[in-house]
Amino acid sequence: PIKTKNQTNNINNNNNNNNTTPTTSTSSIVSQSVTHEELSLGVESRLFVSEQQLVAGHSGPVTQCRFSNKGHMYASGASDSTLRIWSTSSEHQNKNTIHFEGAEISAICWETHDRFLLYGLTNRQIKVWNIDEKEVVCMTMSDVNCPIITEIHCSPVSSSCIVAASSVNFQNTELFCWNWQSQKIERKFDIDSSTSVNAICLNHNGTLMAVGGNDGVVRLFDLNQQKPIGGWYSHNCPVVATYFWNNETSIISFGADGKMVDRMIHNNDTSERKFDFIRHPTMSRWKTNLRFNSSMEYFVTNSPNGCANIFNMRQKERVLGVFGHDGAVLNCDWHPNQNVIITTGVDHYIRLTYLR
Repeated sequence: PIKTKNQTNNINNNNNNNNTTPTTSTSSIVSQSVTHEELSLGVESRLFVSEQQLVAGHSGPVTQCRFSNKGHMYASGASDSTLRIWSTSSEHQNKNTIHFEGAEISAICWETHDRFLLYGLTNRQIKVWNIDEKEVVCMTMSDVNCPIITEIHCSPVSSSCIVAASSVNFQNTELFCWNWQSQKIERKFDIDSSTSVNAICLNHNGTLMAVGGNDGVVRLFDLNQQKPIGGWYSHNCPVVATYFWNNETSIISFGADGKMVDRMIHNNDTSERKFDFIRHPTMSRWKTNLRFNSSMEYFVTNSPNGCANIFNMRQKERVLGVFGHDGAVLNCDWHPNQNVIITTGVDHYIRLTYLR
């Protein structure tokens, strides 16, 4: 049986100079059985879907989603020019709704303590939202030639964040470090302006940064000295994800073709693996996303065919396909300490899938 629960969360309307307004919203939560695919590669890699919840609240394709660092909230952004912040409790209460006129949400990131949410728009703006106060506390803007904010990555140890912005045709890029508490751009990084940044990762103390671009190159930066210290051509297609690996002795990068390259930082040794995931077209409006679970044993990717695919790193194989969306899956994330994945779709819905 399908159980439907409607919930209205009233939030005071607070206008501000940034045209960002918390609004009254209605959300609908549905728990239901879903069609999914179970692939067994042995007991160690077997995953099952135990429950899936559908959350409604947006009126357009939901392009962004991220769990908070502690996992008690998640954020979703859609092409209806709204950003919503939800509780991960069983009621999925809509804690904040942010409305912005004349732009779409293009990137989101939680600061370390989950008190603030940073988000980027397609009109050059990067804003910081105070969760408790329900208001924008500061903002900055990218270069006029790079109006689309493609990535935001917060430092794990400070109020700085790395911002990547791109031109409309994704042929030019800007990469800079912004301290949102002091409201100063601390550094603009030298990077080939003819590429577009798709992936950013920082090591545990925020001293190293690996950046992946449309040109297939992974670039390594020393953030203490604020300069590039290396780069290598890893893929003959866009890089869709970068992560520090093996106790941060190497960097893994994933290309849009499913190839993973593991490169040692100090001796440049490399190894490769191939994962057969279905990607969004390279120049599509949507991009391929890839997110690991807490142990980095599994990762989930979105796809254009309505399925979120889960892969096992050791087995190098897909171990579960989760369906439910009507149309393309536009984004995905994995809960920081539970076996729960979130997916968003062109069908305007958010789905939380509980695994066992």
